[in-house]
Amino acid sequence: MVIPYSAFSVTKEDGKITFAAELSEFNGKEIFHRVYDDACDQGIYFMGKNSLVEYVVCNEQHDNDGDLQYYRLVPSPKSYKTIPGCRNTEVILFND
Repeated sequence: MVIPYSAFSVTKEDGKITFAAELSEFNGKEIFHRVYDDACDQGIYFMGKNSLVEYVVCNEQHDNDGDLQYYRLVPSPKSYKTIPGCRNTEVILFND
């Protein structure tokens, strides 16, 4: 599944652009895919203004009870190398 730019709110702070959305906005659709055939890394495809960017899960934030609060994703190494515009960006997917 490719997620369009319009599905995210956008903030810019200290030179970093953050795209944020709540997981419930995707109505239970499976948005993650396996990034590498030989590993369990997960990612998403994000259709930016000009390019398709792949973001990979960098970390998961949990609260004191162990409940997932959000996923933080960064551009995949391939996207980072081939799409300079995705540098200094991240995606936050909140578990609401």
